[in-house]
Amino acid sequence: IKGASGPLGVLEADCSKQHTFDTHDISFLTGFANVVAEAVQTAERTATLKATLKEKEALIADKEALLEEKNTFAAELQHRVRNNLQLVYSMLTRQIELADSNSKEGIRAIARRILSLENIYDHLLGHGLTQTIDFGGYLKSLCVSLHDFQKKDNFEVTLTCETETMPLELDLVTALGIIVTEIVSNAYLHAFPAGPGTIQVTFIQRDSTGTLTISDNGVGFVQKDESKRHGIGLIKRLMEQVKGTAALKTDDGTTWTLTFPCSGQLTNAYIPEI
Repeated sequence: IKGASGPLGVLEADCSKQHTFDTHDISFLTGFANVVAEAVQTAERTATLKATLKEKEALIADKEALLEEKNTFAAELQHRVRNNLQLVYSMLTRQIELADSNSKEGIRAIARRILSLENIYDHLLGHGLTQTIDFGGYLKSLCVSLHDFQKKDNFEVTLTCETETMPLELDLVTALGIIVTEIVSNAYLHAFPAGPGTIQVTFIQRDSTGTLTISDNGVGFVQKDESKRHGIGLIKRLMEQVKGTAALKTDDGTTWTLTFPCSGQLTNAYIPEI
C-alpha cells in the first residue's frame, strides 16, 4: 500500500487451499491497495484541514474580540468628543448673551461651526468604526439645528431641505457641513433685511458626482471690498479641499451650486479653522 513518503503497509491475500493467483487477482488486489492508500491519505488531509480550520477559527475569534474592543473604544471616544462639543457650544451660546454687539456675530459664527460638527457626531454614535455617514440624514438634521439656532426676527424665514440618501466619507461630510452652515447662516443674516423669505437646500447624486444647491429668494449677495467677512474664503478653500467647484449666482436672490466627487481622497492642503 503506497504512501506519499513510503509504503503505508502490506495487503496480503491467503487461501486455505492450493491456489494460483492470476493477473486478474493481482490487478484486483493492486486496485484495492490503491483505494486503501487513498483512503488513508484522505483521512490525513482531513485531519490536517480540521486542525487548520480550528486554528483559523481561533484567529477569527481573536480578531472579533479585538474589533469589538475597538468599536467600544471608538463609540466611547465619539461620545466624549460629542459631549465636549456640546459643552463648548453651550459656553459659546451663553457668551453670546453677555458679549457686546460688535463681538456677538463673531461668537455666533464659531458656535454655528461647532454646531455642524456636533451634528456629525450625533450621526456617528452607534456606528463603531464606520468611515461613512448618510449625508442626506445628516443634512436634514443640520438644517433643523441651523433654523433653531438663528435669532428670531419679527418675520419668519423658512428653511427647506430636500436630499437623497447617500453614504459619504467622514472628511467630506465634515467639510460640506461647515460650508452649508456658512452659506445658510449668511442667508439668514443678510438675505432678508426687512421681510420673510425662503432658503432651500437640495442635494442630488448622479453617478459619482454630487451636487449641493443652496438658494434663497432674498436681496442677493454683494461682496464689498472692505468687508471683513471670511466666510467666502472659507467656502472656496473647503471646496478646493474636497476637489469640488462652487458657482455663485445672484439673479433673483442668491444661489450657490456646489459640485464635488462623491468618492476619492481629499487633499490635505488646508485644514479649516473654526
